[in-house]
Amino acid sequence: LAVLDADDAMVPDRLARMIALGERHGADAVYDDLQPVDETGAPTGGPYLGGPEAPPAGRWDLGTFLAGCSGRAGRPSMGYLKPVLRADFLRREGLRYDESLRNGEDFLLMAELLARGGTLWFTPESGYDYTTRAGSISSRLDPDHARALAIADAAFLRRHGAAIAPEAAEMLRVRGTRLADLAAAEAAIAALREGRPLGAVKPLLARPRAMGRLVRQLGAAARRRLP
Repeated sequence: LAVLDADDAMVPDRLARMIALGERHGADAVYDDLQPVDETGAPTGGPYLGGPEAPPAGRWDLGTFLAGCSGRAGRPSMGYLKPVLRADFLRREGLRYDESLRNGEDFLLMAELLARGGTLWFTPESGYDYTTRAGSISSRLDPDHARALAIADAAFLRRHGAAIAPEAAEMLRVRGTRLADLAAAEAAIAALREGRPLGAVKPLLARPRAMGRLVRQLGAAARRRLP
């Protein structure tokens, strides 16, 4: 089974290569890298995970995956990658996307697969063209979506916390904290955009540590506007 979002595309032969890789390693899921493109399909820079910190090819366990989805500001999240999945494993485990989520459902599906003993293999080839456009769901995270994802993460931890490695459980708790910070910062930004400066104060008073994230996000937005 393959995932293809409505405004994205796959390069020729991607599925054949991914399926062959999964069969060769007996994997239940296979990831490759994303190539960000604009609305015309033209690349907008290098691969999503490219650069000096790009992960190597090979098998990822739950800890590796969670470390790459930690929610750190300015860091690419592995949760955005688009897998090719072994249908038999999903059917046997009854795995489905959580349709109550508007963001992060890819992350939770893969975390569930790994927590239930599935195997995931990564290749650094870029075979998926990921379209970025103003106003897309993934370009700006709605505070309510961030809170819903934090709740789903907490439910995952209740289901699997006793069985997974302590390091993985701690990474999930840290991720939950960062999601809460993100929700507060996004709520403050939304209030500022609407001309309600006092409305921006409330979420920051409730979560003062979100101020650092707010400052970083406003700084990044200002830099994008510089000529």
